[in-house]
Amino acid sequence: MIHPRTPILEDMRKTAIGIDDAKVDAVRRILGTKGITDTIDAALAEVMRQDSALRHLDRLSAMRGIDLGDPDVMEDAWR
Repeated sequence: MIHPRTPILEDMRKTAIGIDDAKVDAVRRILGTKGITDTIDAALAEVMRQDSALRHLDRLSAMRGIDLGDPDVMEDAWR
């Protein structure tokens, strides 16, 4: 039975999985989380954040979609 104050989120589901307790404990210490659910949720969020950062870095290094390489735009940037 679900406690009446427990929020039911449509984008979450309960599942049974096998996990390595030592890895969860190590990640929990790194992320400063408490409990398995919080640790897994934070780890997934961190992977997503890192992926986004890497994609942005790739975009910047290739100068895709930005005006930093456009002399006309940059001419007025430092005034």
